[in-house]
Amino acid sequence: MLGKLLRNFDSVVIPHAAWEIALMRLGFAMLIFTNTPVYLGLPSQPHPTGLAHFFDFTFLSSTENLNLLRVVLTLALICYVCNFLMVPALTAMLFSSVSCGTLSNSQGYIGHMVQPVSLAILAQFLVACYYAFRRGSPSALAGMPLGDHRVLVHAAKVALLSCYVTAAITKIERSDGKWISRTPNLAVQIQKTTDDKYYNTLQPAPQHTKDLIRFVNEHPSWTKFIVGPSLFLEAFAFLALMGRGWAFFIGIGLFIMHWMISVAMQLNFLAMEMMVLIFVINVPFAVYFLARKLAGSNVSQALVSARLRSY
Repeated sequence: MLGKLLRNFDSVVIPHAAWEIALMRLGFAMLIFTNTPVYLGLPSQPHPTGLAHFFDFTFLSSTENLNLLRVVLTLALICYVCNFLMVPALTAMLFSSVSCGTLSNSQGYIGHMVQPVSLAILAQFLVACYYAFRRGSPSALAGMPLGDHRVLVHAAKVALLSCYVTAAITKIERSDGKWISRTPNLAVQIQKTTDDKYYNTLQPAPQHTKDLIRFVNEHPSWTKFIVGPSLFLEAFAFLALMGRGWAFFIGIGLFIMHWMISVAMQLNFLAMEMMVLIFVINVPFAVYFLARKLAGSNVSQALVSARLRSY
């Protein structure tokens, strides 16, 4: 069955309505703005990562420069939400996300909060540039038509879901295909994360974390059964590209997975959770769809009741 599904896999550009895409742009813009640091204070790049090998991003350690960047970013986000000057807006958004993330990741430790956001911006930037080149330079200044925006959303989803597939492949590769059988070792990882947070904040671990470590140590088979499916969920996250239904249920699964990680290991992937809500689950449409179904059900019940009373 799975083999047949994969053979018939077809990525679908969902015909989102204009109001859906507008809310997606608004949600993504809010995520980018709140994810942009107010202060960095990093005057050097001791362990350059990515573009830091070629460029010096320490100018962002200046409060004045960072504030100027945030002003430019704010104007770009307004243009992005209003569907105006999309190519320049996405250019500014990409520069802001990549530069701040690169400087932060060049300090000897790497975080993963900015990477999926930057990938989603990059995917949309490339699509916007393609359509601008295809239609001529004036289209780079004008608003993009609805059809192009649907491709923009699809590109953002591809970028996001590729992060999950990459994570699954990395787990399989690094564990020599034994990731599920080694899941009981999560007790060590949870303890390390708990200790690291304690030494940073001096806040003791909550009781449920200690209970979880004990459970993993005492019930390794149950741990494999509970945690193991997350590997398959990540590996086949790309199936969310097949349509609204696939996107909704896989998105719910990914969101629950992140919630379980935050509870168990006190590791939050807020940016990815928000992007799942925005682009994959598409919360506004889910609410709209449910309301339509409930309204249709109420109408049907009223018609049936009316018919019964007529007899």
